[in-house]
Amino acid sequence: MAEAWSQPISCAEPNKVLIRGYRIEDLMGRLPFSHVVYLVLKGELPTPAQGRVLDAILVSCVDHGGSPPSTLAARTAASGGAPLTAAVAAGLLAIHRHHGGAIEEGMRLLREAVTRRRERGQKALEVAREVVAEYRALGKRLPGYGHRLHTTDPRTDRLLSLAEAEGLAGEYIEMARAIQQALREALGRELPINVDGAIAALLCELELPPEVGNGFFALSRLVGLIAHVYDEQTHHPPLRPISPAAERYSGPAERPLPPDSLPRTVDARFFDRELYAVYRAIGENWGEEAWKVVWRAGEILFDEIEEELRPIPDSPLDAVREMARYLVAVGYLADADVRRVAPDELEYEMVGPAILAGAERLVAEGGVPAHISTALIFAGLKKRFGLKVELVGRPHFTADGRAVERWKLTPISGEVVR
Repeated sequence: MAEAWSQPISCAEPNKVLIRGYRIEDLMGRLPFSHVVYLVLKGELPTPAQGRVLDAILVSCVDHGGSPPSTLAARTAASGGAPLTAAVAAGLLAIHRHHGGAIEEGMRLLREAVTRRRERGQKALEVAREVVAEYRALGKRLPGYGHRLHTTDPRTDRLLSLAEAEGLAGEYIEMARAIQQALREALGRELPINVDGAIAALLCELELPPEVGNGFFALSRLVGLIAHVYDEQTHHPPLRPISPAAERYSGPAERPLPPDSLPRTVDARFFDRELYAVYRAIGENWGEEAWKVVWRAGEILFDEIEEELRPIPDSPLDAVREMARYLVAVGYLADADVRRVAPDELEYEMVGPAILAGAERLVAEGGVPAHISTALIFAGLKKRFGLKVELVGRPHFTADGRAVERWKLTPISGEVVR
């Protein structure tokens, strides 16, 4: 009998797949792939800042022309008749110490240097000078520095500046820059941080283990290898000599990203503060009359999006659930649940609403909460089913980012609530 063993990563059962405890269908279409990569490797979801940095890491190594060893290996295998997966595997096997394989070593270097700094209470540059001297004495190359093509790697600049902008630049990035300065002093010339070194520093800041470091380069380059193998199989004759010196780029000329392709998102914290300010001002000027503004805003919003909600289910309960799903789809809520708790009462649970902090402050101050989603759903129930909906008590806020409301539904025309 086989010995039982366990793993904490995923669970597959009939009609259910869990990834670190989350249903896979809840992740699909809601989280970027990079966030799921973080979840699978770390066990928890990243913060928005961590997710954006990890996404940039995965983009940074997606491809690098036709001359890298992994690309040549994949194309050669494809030229010999290997199927796509086998040819791509050949390319992945070519990723090693001198090509895409310096991330793990770079992470170990930075972790050891930072540990030394902490233990001795030294400045980063002092430790960096010691490290550079030690490596030079041994005739060893520092992993993550220098590049055969770039004197200034554009990927490095972008990754490090993004980490700084996202508030994730800590002592590992500081140490990476200090080592670069120490190398400049020792060599009398610039030996820049390459993309492997930048990724090593960022993965250290994200507290990922060095053992998975090289996997990020492989995961990113996998996309480029698939494209190269497909190009080799569909646009070149089999068994051709493939020389890196003879390679030429034949794609589109350099071009800017079109404006409408750039994601433009409003920081949820600003959105929360903006609505807090608006609803606080309404409450201060109109008192209890401010509720009329809230409910009227819900009616206007429902009219604006009603076409996107069609067809609305025939049951009020199902209609509420459908409107809640819409609010999740547009990113206003992380998730939602609607439950019938009495024949004429529903409980509406909002997970991670975009205006949670502001709404909680307004309730604590005795003001009019920014009931955007509530007012929208109330308006929909009134217009589609002739129902008057009232809040029962005040919203309840939980420590894990949920807001729970209880509603009483009353037929305006005397109809039975379904």
